[in-house]
Amino acid sequence: MNSRFFQITLLIALIIISIFVLGQRKRVPAGLAKYKYFQVPGRVKMDSGDPDGTLINLVNLDSKQVEKTMTISSSGKFDLDLSFFKEYRITLIKDGYYTKDIDISTVIPKNVWDKDSVFPPFSIIVTLYKKVEGVKLSFEGAVVGKIYYSPNGKLDNFDSNVFIDDKAIQNEISNALKAILEQKFNAKLAEALEFEKKQDLSNAYRVYGEALKIKANDKFVMDKMKELGEDIKLKAEFDRLVTSGDANVANLLFAEAVQDYKSALKLIPNNQSLVSKLASAEKLLAQSLEKAKMDGDFNRLIAEGDANVKQTKYVQGIANFKSALVIKPGDTPTLARISDAEKLNAQAIEKARKDAEFNRLIAEGDANIKQLKYQAGITNFKAALNVRPEDPSALAKIAEAEKLMALAAEKAKQDAEFARLIAEGDTNVKELKFAEGIANFKSALLIRPNDSSTLSRISDAEKLLAKAVEKAKQDAEFNRLLAEGDENVKLTKFSEGISSFKSALTIRPGDSSTLTRIANAEKLLAAAIEKAKQDAEFARLIAEGDGNVKNVKYPEAIVNFKDALKIRANDPGATAKLAEAEKLLAAAIEKAKQDAEFARLIAEGDGNVKNVKYPEAIVNFKDALKIRANDPGATAKLAEAEKLLAAAIEKAKQDAEFARLIAEGDGNVKNIKYPEAIVNFKDALKIRANDPGATAKLAEAE
Repeated sequence: MNSRFFQITLLIALIIISIFVLGQRKRVPAGLAKYKYFQVPGRVKMDSGDPDGTLINLVNLDSKQVEKTMTISSSGKFDLDLSFFKEYRITLIKDGYYTKDIDISTVIPKNVWDKDSVFPPFSIIVTLYKKVEGVKLSFEGAVVGKIYYSPNGKLDNFDSNVFIDDKAIQNEISNALKAILEQKFNAKLAEALEFEKKQDLSNAYRVYGEALKIKANDKFVMDKMKELGEDIKLKAEFDRLVTSGDANVANLLFAEAVQDYKSALKLIPNNQSLVSKLASAEKLLAQSLEKAKMDGDFNRLIAEGDANVKQTKYVQGIANFKSALVIKPGDTPTLARISDAEKLNAQAIEKARKDAEFNRLIAEGDANIKQLKYQAGITNFKAALNVRPEDPSALAKIAEAEKLMALAAEKAKQDAEFARLIAEGDTNVKELKFAEGIANFKSALLIRPNDSSTLSRISDAEKLLAKAVEKAKQDAEFNRLLAEGDENVKLTKFSEGISSFKSALTIRPGDSSTLTRIANAEKLLAAAIEKAKQDAEFARLIAEGDGNVKNVKYPEAIVNFKDALKIRANDPGATAKLAEAEKLLAAAIEKAKQDAEFARLIAEGDGNVKNVKYPEAIVNFKDALKIRANDPGATAKLAEAEKLLAAAIEKAKQDAEFARLIAEGDGNVKNIKYPEAIVNFKDALKIRANDPGATAKLAEAE
């Protein structure tokens, strides 16, 4: 072999055989103990990362079987003991890394083996490289190197051959990574150009930035980013002006909006959307200027109308408001002003009419007063007050006219009144209305004081009145007492009624209707006293019956309720209470019977249990549960009796079996069948452990 084998770095998993190992390759002198295995110590390195978890499979190429599998720790170290005269392959595997295969041949020429079979350990270092995702590389699946006995005999030791070295692997990985970066770079350029087509300059600028991170200082990308940066600033200003214009239009600031749109068009001329916005804003501006002029005219007309209305120039004010409506047809406040002004105008016209009518009536009234036509004059003045209520001058004229009319009419009135009062007084005295007659005569004296005939009439009438008053007092008291008595009787206050009737008899002794009332009241009083006694006895019996029911004395309660029904036959309450008491008595009797039967069955069952009559006891307890279903005591006794019955049956079976086994054992002993007898006695002891008789028989048989 040439000197290449003295430098060996075994790569594929890269195998690097260190200079230190080469020093160990000299054969061990003959005579030392032979090695049973060919030893391959090694270490796994990673181009990046930790070797922990790397899997090593040792495959016997002759049998195609995996002889050993091991997992490497963070140290990366491993040891292989290989049998001689075999062909092996070691495979190093780790997720995310390229797998490496290394072949090892432990076949040695027979003459060499016979002469000396001692070989030193052959150390290897294998480097694993991270996978490039999505790319298939040429070395994948290939064997990267081989360890074998030197064929030319010059080395007289194991040597290695590298098929694919680490540098080639690194170069291919590097080229693959560069190709991937180039693909990513080109993809970013395509993405950025697509954003540019869509005028999405911000995203285009962002993606060019991402491309520049892949390929730093790329002139095309840098120029593009500079160009886009300027375009983005211009577009941002354009967008700001358009947004400002839109906001001004929304806020009705049309002049400002026109200025914004024009400034934006200087940045990006001929933008059709913006040209349309500008035209719309200019149109709205023109409309707003025209509207401002019309609003000024409208406000002027409204102000003029308000001023005219304030000065009671209602017709001119209405004309102003109607002119304003021509500018703003249907304007609600203006329509309201017209309505109010028309109402005020109508009120002014009505007031002028009323003033003329008032003056006419006052003049006519003055003329009538002058001609002593006081009533006609008063009528005129009152009619004037209907036109102007509470007018001071009209009120004064009415007062003066009434005063004059009163003075003229007072004398005639007094004479007529005197004659009327005397005539009315005479009529009242004739009709026994003495008080009214006296009042008439006294009123006549006010008109003609000290009139002798009137004084005489008053004296005669007062005498007659005194007699009539005394009779009326007695009649009123009599009637009061009768009414009081009738009311007391109505209220069942018979004693008080009788007292009132007897007081009335002192005023009119022997009065037949009063005597009849007394007799009737005395009968009702006697009946009431009797009823009260019966009611009290009825209530006592009902209360006593209720108490007896409460104390479960149903027979006594039934007697109470029946006695109460003798006082009030068919009384619903007493009838219901009697029925309920009879029902409760029947239920109590039935319950007492059931309780007695239940107690008898339980006692009988307990006796049967005590006498070991379990079937009879079970029947007793089941019959008791038919009376009181689910009764805890009866249920427990039934369960216990059934348990005892089962135990007794089981014991009887065991006793019978025990007796059979003892008898059979005795028979076998008698027939000198000792082994069979021993089995019998042992089986019997399984039933009754430590039974003295069975134990003795077993000992005897043994």
